[in-house]
Amino acid sequence: MVFRRPDKSKGFSLVELLLVIVLMAILMAVVTLSGSNMMESTSAQTEARRLVRSLQSLRSAWLACYSDTQQMPGLTVATTSVELQKLLGTYSDRVLNEERGRYGPISFNSFGNPDNIFIGFSGPWDLDAKTAQAQTIMEDVLETQKDDYEINFNKTTHAIFIKVR
Repeated sequence: MVFRRPDKSKGFSLVELLLVIVLMAILMAVVTLSGSNMMESTSAQTEARRLVRSLQSLRSAWLACYSDTQQMPGLTVATTSVELQKLLGTYSDRVLNEERGRYGPISFNSFGNPDNIFIGFSGPWDLDAKTAQAQTIMEDVLETQKDDYEINFNKTTHAIFIKVR
């Protein structure tokens, strides 16, 4: 009768198990970090689109007010941002209080050309204090919108205007 020794290769060694656990932990960390960057990117893109929709709404309200009154609302020096907001608020499909709180006061700018009228938010806004990467993503989204609308975006002061005529 021959006695056979049990085969030692039927299980995993402690070193092998620890190696697998360490590799899984590294993979989970990488997936978690890339997921948070994707969330930040999506958040910035959503915020940029919201800002553009707010500008479009502001532009539409200004044009509707102009067609009703045959006056260019807000272009006099005496008109304050709050008065302008109240005037345009009756023509707007958005609550301008929320927009002003988010993006700064409503104001006008001609950018050196008296034939141009731009209306927008004079900032500053900071993407709810998101990171510089989110800021860059938002700037990129706004740049792509320039093909559809004449948008003037000051990256330093975070003021943004859309052409109304």
